Amino acid sequence: MKIGFIGYEYFGIKDESSKLTPTSAHGGFGYLTRKKCEELARSGHEVHVFIPAYSFSRSENSTRTIEENGVMIHLFKSTDYFQESRVGKFIGHFKESIRSVRELDRLLSEYPMDIYQSEEPSIFSRHVSKYSDKHVLVFQD
Repeated sequence: MKIGFIGYEYFGIKDESSKLTPTSAHGGFGYLTRKKCEELARSGHEVHVFIPAYSFSRSENSTRTIEENGVMIHLFKSTDYFQESRVGKFIGHFKESIRSVRELDRLLSEYPMDIYQSEEPSIFSRHVSKYSDKHVLVFQD
């Protein structure tokens, strides 16, 4: 089964000059998403994660795909709220609605899934309905 996770975080490890460091997002949501995804991949499922690139690595906010422990991680360029002022955050919501969603929509159409799961539903979660009527919403907080 192809399972797609939609979220804001995915805990990862980068190898920079033989020194392992956590990626930008390493909180509870990112940690739990990674654990679920890796276990599903070990069980034989094809697992894909769709998250904003800035939350994985602040140094590279670009659309790209990487593989980590059997999980395909699709990063899409998006507004980095941590780099924005208060006014910038407000404007960022509009920019994200236009630019980020376009990138996410392109990835979702390129990688169709049997079922989707949103970790802490967001504006990105609503776009899944275009691609599947099978969608699990997880509210953690």
